[in-house]
Amino acid sequence: AGDFAKVDTYRLELSVRKIEVKGDQATADVVYDNYFRVMTPAGGIPKRESDLHRMWFRRVDKRWFILSGL
Repeated sequence: AGDFAKVDTYRLELSVRKIEVKGDQATADVVYDNYFRVMTPAGGIPKRESDLHRMWFRRVDKRWFILSGL
């Protein structure tokens, strides 16, 4: 919690790159970009982190549920 308190600005962008549906199962490839600024005694330091995640879904009746990922 101490490091998070030093974050001054935060922005998260999510992009869906690919979706595959097979019956009641599906996967989605999601890219996230984090942009944030950490405050230090010398001032704010901008940071950026990006990563690709695969999410798994299952359809129950007519609704989709996240099984895992992200």
